[in-house]
Amino acid sequence: MDFKNTLEFAQQLDSQDKLQKYQAEFIFPKVNDNILLPKTEMIPADHYKKIKYNSAMIQQLQKKHSFDMPLKKNDGDIYSSVFQARKLEAFKDYEEAYHCLLLDIMLQQYNSTKLVLSGSKVSRIFVDGGFSNNSIYMHLLALAFPGLEIYAASVAQATAMGAALAIHKEWNSFSVPADMVKLKYYKVTDVVVSNV
Repeated sequence: MDFKNTLEFAQQLDSQDKLQKYQAEFIFPKVNDNILLPKTEMIPADHYKKIKYNSAMIQQLQKKHSFDMPLKKNDGDIYSSVFQARKLEAFKDYEEAYHCLLLDIMLQQYNSTKLVLSGSKVSRIFVDGGFSNNSIYMHLLALAFPGLEIYAASVAQATAMGAALAIHKEWNSFSVPADMVKLKYYKVTDVVVSNV
């Protein structure tokens, strides 16, 4: 069937809808013969990039929600996200839900990183890529690992730079510049991430 962007085509498809007979069973509230649908807030897809770390919100979430829910293991040592069991209507707004999502992601990150760090003498964690630009994630990482130095690394064209560095001595006699990577240090604040 070829899609047509016309009212007639849409009505034709509606007439063929096998579930149409159930439509009358749904109750839609009406005001002045107009169907009243719930108001939904339209949020731009990249809105999360503008949300800043809010320590007070983190504290409120820790009091309001459980972050010590038993983690279900999937395959091997991979844990399921706790966020999938959360009820979105429990959050007052997008920002609160996003902070909680990142707390839940941090719980997974903490468990995974503890597996890697077990028995090692690592004193610093460097984060690059998208999460290095996420202030909420970076603050939570610093809180989760207060004994380690946490850095967000910013490298322009990181993949290309890595490839160039891998073959640097073969094609370039100059030393590698010391300022290729910009680092931002995240330190522990007054908030403690429970069970992380």
